[in-house]
Amino acid sequence: MKFGMLFTAVLLTGCASVNSETDADSVVQSSSEAIDFIVEHNSSEVALKCRPRSKEVAREIDWVKECNQRAFDYLTEQESNSVEFVSEITEKPFGMAADFAARFLMPNPENFKEVIITQSFEYRLHEI
Repeated sequence: MKFGMLFTAVLLTGCASVNSETDADSVVQSSSEAIDFIVEHNSSEVALKCRPRSKEVAREIDWVKECNQRAFDYLTEQESNSVEFVSEITEKPFGMAADFAARFLMPNPENFKEVIITQSFEYRLHEI
């Protein structure tokens, strides 16, 4: 009986993790020494996520600058590949909230694992 319950729990956990991975049509992840940068694409939206990789990085605001630069580069590359974003792309895609999150984290960098900045951009493809 216990083995059957364990098997069912493992099976359901596996199904749940497969479903969460298929929410996005594609996922791009890259890392540097300072940050983890993640992009999730679906049919009409790009979701950007970024987080510091260590508490040493979280002590400074520079990780947000790197996140914004990676996001801006990625989004402008998409625009050059016939993607039209509904809202204007700025040089700080994560906005002022990212700066706030970084300043909030700086005095207590031990919580860096819980901090992730996110931003979504709706898009449509140019018809050629």
